[in-house]
Amino acid sequence: MLLLLGIFATSGRDGNVLMWDMRCMAVASTDEFCHHRPANRIANANARVTETAGPRKRRRTLTDTHKSVSSILFLKHRDHLLASAGASDGLIKYWDVRHHGSYSGKDIPTPVARSEYSGIGKRPHGISSIVLDHSGTRLLATSTDNTIYQYDARVLGRSRAMFTADDYHCSNFYVGAALSPDGRFLLTGSTNEHAYIWDLDTPNAQQKPIKLRGHTGEVSRVHWSNRDPHELVTCSDDGTMRIWHADRELARAYRADTTLDGDVGMAVLCT
Repeated sequence: MLLLLGIFATSGRDGNVLMWDMRCMAVASTDEFCHHRPANRIANANARVTETAGPRKRRRTLTDTHKSVSSILFLKHRDHLLASAGASDGLIKYWDVRHHGSYSGKDIPTPVARSEYSGIGKRPHGISSIVLDHSGTRLLATSTDNTIYQYDARVLGRSRAMFTADDYHCSNFYVGAALSPDGRFLLTGSTNEHAYIWDLDTPNAQQKPIKLRGHTGEVSRVHWSNRDPHELVTCSDDGTMRIWHADRELARAYRADTTLDGDVGMAVLCT
């Protein structure tokens, strides 16, 4: 869910992106609650679409039923545009949300822009999360083909860079990502037991990501503190959240204390 000046957007497994305007009056009902109706609905936002040439015009048809929308965000400095990504087509799409109902009633709506699939696999893989840097120019997408793709948010098109590692795994749509406050580093979860830190200014072929090792289950949601650039948070299926501090002296002290062995993790370079 995303909130912007009284307007928020939600996405779901039914393939819909719904936009809600809290400035509009709610409708009272018999259950004593007031209900808002969506101001706009984008159906099948990221379902795979096939175009065929007809005698008069091109026809667009849906080609699969795996249409979940896994991630949405409003663009910085262009807040009338909403970006979406999903489980099916491996694409990022932009939608203009300035007019109420502009997409409602259309089973196959047309985005104002979309990326080009440039994945490493022969078939499109889904995208589990998308994040945008503070400048609004660098858009990162974590894909279920175990690769992170970087796009120019201003023009989309094909990806400008890719990041991956031999033991980095993203095979479902629960794996999240977060950017450091300066926009240089990306923190991601994974479907193994680790979180990863990627240097976005270093080409993938020349870098080994930093691996945060300490969880005993899949790492899903992650967060980078906006107040302290040396503090990270990871959430895992092992039922724990871990707070990570980039403090060498504190790390040495923790590792030397055997009573804290199960409570602390460590950061290593992937090999």
